[in-house]
Amino acid sequence: MKNLIRKSLVTVFVVGAVLISVASAGTEFSKTVTFKTAKPAPDGFDAWTFFWKVPTIDVESRLDYTVLRPDGNEYYSQNDIARIKITPGTQNESGFKPGFFGGDPAVFYNKDIRFSVRVTKGDMLFDPNDKFSFTFYKGGFKGTVIESIDAVMESQ
Repeated sequence: MKNLIRKSLVTVFVVGAVLISVASAGTEFSKTVTFKTAKPAPDGFDAWTFFWKVPTIDVESRLDYTVLRPDGNEYYSQNDIARIKITPGTQNESGFKPGFFGGDPAVFYNKDIRFSVRVTKGDMLFDPNDKFSFTFYKGGFKGTVIESIDAVMESQ
């Protein structure tokens, strides 16, 4: 990894549909952290949420996240989400369902889900004591919880 000079750190919060995605083609990232389901997702769900804690990032960095399909292609991407400064470790959730964020969730039935967070400058620090998880629903976000699965940090 490049030897990066760390500047003052701030934190970020994802504000969902309010943010506008911008193209990230050609963007260089200084750090990527990928979380994945500790076991394959169940089948039959129609919505799912990734619960995560806000990392600490460089004040001049851009924070993006991408959900990858099992074949490695993009399922959903949110770019430049570093908008609101809050305390590191603040709980956040990113929800996905057809017509909201993401497409048909069936692509993940009985497969791992990977959620990658990346920054364009400096470091990104997640508290190693924080818990990250995925929750799967039938009947939308307010429907029945089918299963909750811990997330494991696949790369940092």
